[in-house]
Amino acid sequence: MGFSPAKRVGSTITTGTTFGTVNFHCTAPSFLFIDITVGSPNYSLRAFQYNNSSATPAVTEANFAVESLATIPAATNHTYVAAQTIAVNEATDGVFDHACAWWDQAGSDVDLLHLRVFKLA
Repeated sequence: MGFSPAKRVGSTITTGTTFGTVNFHCTAPSFLFIDITVGSPNYSLRAFQYNNSSATPAVTEANFAVESLATIPAATNHTYVAAQTIAVNEATDGVFDHACAWWDQAGSDVDLLHLRVFKLA
């Protein structure tokens, strides 16, 4: 399954190029971090994700506390993928002021264990 950066303006959703395949079917908690860099006009998004269907990730709350602060996170069976861009014009699209997790599969079993947002100047 792939996933992509996206923006929503009103009821219109625009997606960018996929980050690549990610395995959301693991049996244990795994990391999904998104680094967002504001540009003009494009935002750049880079994902750190679980990407190995053959092994169970070993991620704990303590790992999350450490790796979510790391400049370059590191975890077994996770990949820091290339950045993808999406065009954003804050003057017309609105100011980036929300973070959310969303998926379109009504039958999926997703547990969001932790969400952390940082704004760096």
